Amino acid sequence: MKRGFGGVVVLIIDEVLDDFSVSILESSVEDILWNKLSNKYDDSNNICFCVCYLPPEGSSRLNDGEKFYNDLLQQVYCYQNEGFVYIGGDVNSRCGSEQDYIQGVDDINDREIIDVFSNKYGDLLIDFLTSCNLCMLNGRSDGNNDFTCVSKRGRSVVDYVFAPHEQLDMCTSCDLYLLSDLIVDTGLNFEKSIPDHGPIVWIVNVKKDIAYDTSNIGQSPYTDQIKWQNK
Repeated sequence: MKRGFGGVVVLIIDEVLDDFSVSILESSVEDILWNKLSNKYDDSNNICFCVCYLPPEGSSRLNDGEKFYNDLLQQVYCYQNEGFVYIGGDVNSRCGSEQDYIQGVDDINDREIIDVFSNKYGDLLIDFLTSCNLCMLNGRSDGNNDFTCVSKRGRSVVDYVFAPHEQLDMCTSCDLYLLSDLIVDTGLNFEKSIPDHGPIVWIVNVKKDIAYDTSNIGQSPYTDQIKWQNK
């Protein structure tokens, strides 16, 4: 029996639409979907987020890791001025102990590494990140760091969230959850097998302009927290 493969989809909770309008920026490349959240009160606080999927090496589904990351790199260059950029997804790339920035040049803190194994896609991912000054939130932002995929074949980190270096201080937390823990904590019930991949939840602070919010006239600017969940 053939296994199904992943894809990409975006779900947005209603309350986000109170402050943002949503549009699709680009969906021309299979398994890479760019979306834009346009702030209704301050267009300097727009958010561009991308969800993506790269099938594993050696899968029966045709895939080209080099083309995937080249396409993604060109899209980052295209949309980096449209708003704050975040990328999340399952890219089946294991980076081992390689750092995701240029040491001695980039001024960011090291990430906590829990998956010490690497593969070819991991090398391509590191090249992609250092080429466009993005870095992983996994193991770097405050929060729970863990493996993202647990199966009979072992444990690995293949799901990530990426952000530009200068946006790290906007991310207040990034939590990775094992589904086995969520089942115990929440009582989730799966009719068939338990999925291999767990969710990643990261929280971003977005500053709103009080000039467009009459309920806060005369008060200091405040910050909205937006929670993202990447599965």
